[in-house]
Amino acid sequence: MDNEVRNDTVKKLVEATKKLDRKAAEDALNRFYSMCVTDGRDRESGDDGEISESKLVRIIYDAYYPFMHFSYSPVVRMPIVFRDDFVDLVFIPKPMERVPLILIEIEIDKSANEALTKMKEGNYEGCLLNFDGVVTYLGVNFDTADKKFTFEFSVGRKISLF
Repeated sequence: MDNEVRNDTVKKLVEATKKLDRKAAEDALNRFYSMCVTDGRDRESGDDGEISESKLVRIIYDAYYPFMHFSYSPVVRMPIVFRDDFVDLVFIPKPMERVPLILIEIEIDKSANEALTKMKEGNYEGCLLNFDGVVTYLGVNFDTADKKFTFEFSVGRKISLF
């Protein structure tokens, strides 16, 4: 994949996420995914063509990381405190950064809204007890028939428990 095109696509994804622009974020992530497949560098989905949640987490991590690592520390499969569950992908703001906590839940062949509902009902912001600030919830669904991602965003506030 051409690095300039890849970087432009990733930049559009990050900007769309910051603006909570669902359509632009979907378009950018779907473009990123198709570039990975077209290049034959689809290491995330493997040669068997099977799509798993962990492979999708890796794709989304790879898509966001280049422009997010300056402000965020990413954590894959972060445990939720006091629960036997985890958040698929979390971008934790680095100290002194004034950016929202980003929680990402991924579903396969369901709906992005189901992923969003799962996070809100499951108190996923509990993965960080000492965070006080804005939380962006990002529900993602991957449709295996269409090979397309869909998004749903929601914003809330997390108050520190300690």
